[in-house]
Amino acid sequence: MSPRLKLWLLFAAAAGAVVGAGLAAGLAGLHGLSQGAAQTRFVFIAGLGTVAAVVVLFIVFGVLDVALIRPIRSLERATSIMVASNAAHEVELPRSHLVGSLGRGISRLGAELYACRREVGKALATGAHGLQEEKERLEIVLREIRQGVIVCDANARILLYNPAAQSLLGNCGELGLGRSLFQLWTRAPVEQSLQVLQRRVARGKGDDAQDGADEHVEFVCATLNDGRLLHCRLSLLPISGPLPAGFVVTFDDVTGKLRSLTRRDEAMRQAVDSLRAPLANLRAAAENLAMGHQLTEEEQASFQGMVVRESRELSRRFEQMAGESHRFVSAPWSMADIQSTDLIASLQAAWQDGAIPQLIEHGIPLWLHADSHSVRQVLEHLLRHLRQDHGVTTAQVEALLGDRRVYMDVSWHGKPVPSALIQQWMHEPLPQMTGGFSAQCIMARHNSEVWSQRCRERPECSTLRIPLPASERQWETPLARMPARPEFYDFSLAEQAADLGEVAGRALLDQSFVAFDTETTGLRPSDGDEIIWIAAVRIVNGRILRGEVFDQLVDPQCSIPRSSTRFHGVRDEDVRDQPTIDQVLPRFKAFVGDDVLVAHNAAFDMRFIRMKEDQCATCFNNPVLDTLLLSVFLHDHTAEHTLEAIAWRLGTEISGRHTALGDAMVTAVILTRMIPLLRERGITTVGEAIDAANRMTAVRQQQAVF
Repeated sequence: MSPRLKLWLLFAAAAGAVVGAGLAAGLAGLHGLSQGAAQTRFVFIAGLGTVAAVVVLFIVFGVLDVALIRPIRSLERATSIMVASNAAHEVELPRSHLVGSLGRGISRLGAELYACRREVGKALATGAHGLQEEKERLEIVLREIRQGVIVCDANARILLYNPAAQSLLGNCGELGLGRSLFQLWTRAPVEQSLQVLQRRVARGKGDDAQDGADEHVEFVCATLNDGRLLHCRLSLLPISGPLPAGFVVTFDDVTGKLRSLTRRDEAMRQAVDSLRAPLANLRAAAENLAMGHQLTEEEQASFQGMVVRESRELSRRFEQMAGESHRFVSAPWSMADIQSTDLIASLQAAWQDGAIPQLIEHGIPLWLHADSHSVRQVLEHLLRHLRQDHGVTTAQVEALLGDRRVYMDVSWHGKPVPSALIQQWMHEPLPQMTGGFSAQCIMARHNSEVWSQRCRERPECSTLRIPLPASERQWETPLARMPARPEFYDFSLAEQAADLGEVAGRALLDQSFVAFDTETTGLRPSDGDEIIWIAAVRIVNGRILRGEVFDQLVDPQCSIPRSSTRFHGVRDEDVRDQPTIDQVLPRFKAFVGDDVLVAHNAAFDMRFIRMKEDQCATCFNNPVLDTLLLSVFLHDHTAEHTLEAIAWRLGTEISGRHTALGDAMVTAVILTRMIPLLRERGITTVGEAIDAANRMTAVRQQQAVF
């Protein structure tokens, strides 16, 4: 119901009430008067008064309708236009109205909205232009990368791929944005590699890696459409927002390299064979010349000419081989993880050609660590002989785990292969391997040998067993969740320097911070526990500089208890050759400079550092902010102020928990998300933040622990 209709009904009701009251008064007056002229006058006056009252009511309604209801409706329409279409729309009001300065206020809001929209539009246009330029640069870079690159989200949906990926995968129709990677590749190797990386991130294994080796996983998998082998390298993408991290995988087609290896092998054989005839002729000539007293002068001249000719030919061919020697150098053996099911799938082309027995896979896939190319050649070589020399047309393949080896068992109905025959097969040179490598040589490289025997469970069947090295990921299991680090407080923030100078009045968003964390041999520095790991990251202008980090293990010169290793995973061998605290602490001070230190449960970390200041000739007089105390100030409704609880409350992802760098990163993110909350509470400067944390005196009750 519109305001105008409501007002109309109100006044109509009022007019009805006035008429009713006038009639009631007139009837009451008639009973008290005698008939005649007096009665007639009374009725006339009462009717006139009633009509006058109704007229006044309608006049008031008309004035309110023109001066109030209609302007309000104009304002309503104007605001709708401003919001939905034209923010610069001018409010139209009648000259006489009762809304005061409301119209001017709405006009000013509209003007501000219009200006804001223009600024946003300019920013978006500038950003879109910059994004377009960055996109074009990225496309150029991706086009020049010869390895296949595929970027996926956490659900393995393809977000990006480069032309090399399209070429290496044969322009298959399954490759496309938004499609699943598992439509192209076997699922298990990718999923298990992701699990390995996620476990490494969870325990912070890659945080102290010098060469980044733990930040990726290499494996070999097969394509679904044609069984080609791909050597892949998978890395996790940084977590952005609440969504799980995606991943990027780069890959090469190992099957394609097989053709170049074959050509190289053939060129090597031709070069070796081309030397046989000149060498034979040269040897014959030399032997005959050695019998010079039995030869005529004509024969000697003939053999001498042969020596010259064949020597020249040998020199020519040797120079030719020397010029192309780089083409004949065998490639280094590439060991990588591959699943047994992918190794079997790579033999698909040989199945279809009927060159090897039909293979029926059984059991659970297992991980191998081997040179997949050469092992595949051995498998195909043995399977070809099984079909051609032993009459096996159908075989079952199963991977079994035992004694840190994976046994590839090929079983068939019939007798086992005699040992002498297996040795004959194993010593034959493989046609696809460069340098005339035999199956025996390749198995020796893998510290293995092949044999055949009767199946124990099925005496009518026999097995060809091929032992291969197992991958370490076979035994990797998720780590149990560690208990939270105990909270200790041994100092008050009031003990910080009273005169903070210009730092106290500096805005939190303008101040540079260093968020840090330490890992130790224990919880009591006064009882001899030592620092074994210090890590930190800088925060400048409210932005975390992930490229500016300090990350250093420390040799405590004492044994690390197992109970502490359960928390941070650092063992004695990890810190054995690392610098000592008197070398590390000055470097850490140089990294911190004059910035404000930030830590969670800062008393614990600062207690360890301050006990080493005299030994290291270093003084940390920097102001210190404790995210735990700030959390108590901001969220006094809860008793949960652990790093995990605060991170969950503020929507921060935790990675690398109980590692120095991982916890420092989380602390940095927490501080950046606390600053807007502090501003809402009127805390805008460093000094005010320190004072706010200093007021949280209840947490000091555990100081006696130290």
